[in-house]
Amino acid sequence: MEKKSTLRQYFPYPTISLKKAAILVLIALVIIMTEEVIDVLMILGHYAFEAFELVLEEVIQHIFHVDKATSQLYVFYILIALAAGMAIWAYRKGPLLLLRLKNYVNIAYRHQKQQCIDYWKELTTVQKILLIAVYIPLTLYLGSFFLI
Repeated sequence: MEKKSTLRQYFPYPTISLKKAAILVLIALVIIMTEEVIDVLMILGHYAFEAFELVLEEVIQHIFHVDKATSQLYVFYILIALAAGMAIWAYRKGPLLLLRLKNYVNIAYRHQKQQCIDYWKELTTVQKILLIAVYIPLTLYLGSFFLI
């Protein structure tokens, strides 16, 4: 019986999960994102903060029947308390989160390294030569256009 020709035989790239592909696309978007897009996102974030602050100020004016200056002062102290609470939370949870991140990155690195080793072992000699001589230089060449 004749063996069927598959696309994988000619393009020996490993398969990638949808989650990994989405993460790679997000990282690529952040890298190639222009400063105008980042500026627009920062402006939108500022508008959202101002809207939250304005709503909080109006609610305080309505509930406590105070003037604008007093409600602005209350909003300022509430925001300072929120910032202090977030700083305390980050101070307490930061080392634990960094340790978990370090362990996760270490495990992911070892897993990815083992996958690459296994993938390399399953390639034929012709596929190894193609990968080194054609696919990697071509990928680097095409990727260089994103750096310009």
